[in-house]
Amino acid sequence: MKYVVLRSDGAGDPFLEPVSVHGADLDWAVSVVDADRREEAELASDPAVLEVAPEVSLQLVEPQTDGGDSSPVDDPAWAFKASGLDSCGYSGKGVSVAVLDTGVDCEHLAFNGVAFESELMRNFIVTSSSESDVHNVRDSNGHGTHVLGTVLGRDVDAARIGVAPGIARPIIGKVIDDRGGTTGALVRAMQWAVNCGADIIVMSLSMDFSKIVELFLAQDYPLVVATSRALEAYQANIRLFDHLSAFLSASSSRPLVFAASGNNSLRQVDLRFTVGTVQPAGTKGFFSVGAVGVTGRGEAKIAPFSNTGCAYAGPGVAIESARAGGGLARMSGTSMAVPHVAGIAALWTQALFADGRRPRHWAEDVVRALDTHARRAGLARDDVGLGILQAPVAGFDELDSLW
Repeated sequence: MKYVVLRSDGAGDPFLEPVSVHGADLDWAVSVVDADRREEAELASDPAVLEVAPEVSLQLVEPQTDGGDSSPVDDPAWAFKASGLDSCGYSGKGVSVAVLDTGVDCEHLAFNGVAFESELMRNFIVTSSSESDVHNVRDSNGHGTHVLGTVLGRDVDAARIGVAPGIARPIIGKVIDDRGGTTGALVRAMQWAVNCGADIIVMSLSMDFSKIVELFLAQDYPLVVATSRALEAYQANIRLFDHLSAFLSASSSRPLVFAASGNNSLRQVDLRFTVGTVQPAGTKGFFSVGAVGVTGRGEAKIAPFSNTGCAYAGPGVAIESARAGGGLARMSGTSMAVPHVAGIAALWTQALFADGRRPRHWAEDVVRALDTHARRAGLARDDVGLGILQAPVAGFDELDSLW
């Protein structure tokens, strides 16, 4: 069985060696190892090992086909208006964003002028070690292409799709495909993204509990034992991400991690049918993102599928962005809201730190700006957290303006 090992001594996977570190001071590392239960216990007894968690399945936070009565079919630009982007004078220039998803269609017109550099592209699910396979992030699903388009896409046929089109060098980690992904792939990708100098990390993944149960059933465990072992594995992975988040928060190279809260709620059936934020988006120190749409009267409304307990909310209904293979597509989901919110964070990062430097507490300053300028729009805090994030207005370049 494979285990994800988080160490505090930096002895990890050479595959994850730094590429272009922005003052990183990482003294932790992750690796994925094959071990039996005895070897797992030995690993756990090592003082340098903080967590040993079974590698478990991840699933994509899948887009939704129904945005409910909040679906704005007539105005695809509504999302930009909802975040004040029509009066924003920033583009995200100089900010580094990592998208950990299904890959990307690098040839799409939305990415004209974007520098896709091989050392900033990694495939974490491929089993081959050849350079061509390791750097192959081709998107056969389409989700990652749509997400990246929302973060930084250039205009397509005069239609704006990108929140922060000034971002020039994205970091692309392919951590999932149509067959699924694993916590091992995601954690390794997160460490790699930090090593590459990511200011912001974007992900839309959740642990698949049913697949974890199947993992133990396949080893001939009785159902009751398999379910209990699956719960133990689930809890171990929650601890793993908690430790990882703590390390990131303590690092001078701390990135802001934004994750989709999940699409499991069914408000359109009954307002009681809501579900809390999925894991690992619910990790302390990560910023989970819920989705809002807009009514026919132009008012913000929580998307019926959006999970509760998020930190922030963003437009996530009928979002128009890049379609893998060409053209544009509209999708709905919290995984559409999270790249929008990440793009807003990139704009604030540029506004506050236009010189490109990242002082030790830069991330806290950006979070303070996001918190200060979030707009609840009359929606419940449990649905939208602090609110719908707003972009910095043109000319905002004084950190003192936050106090």
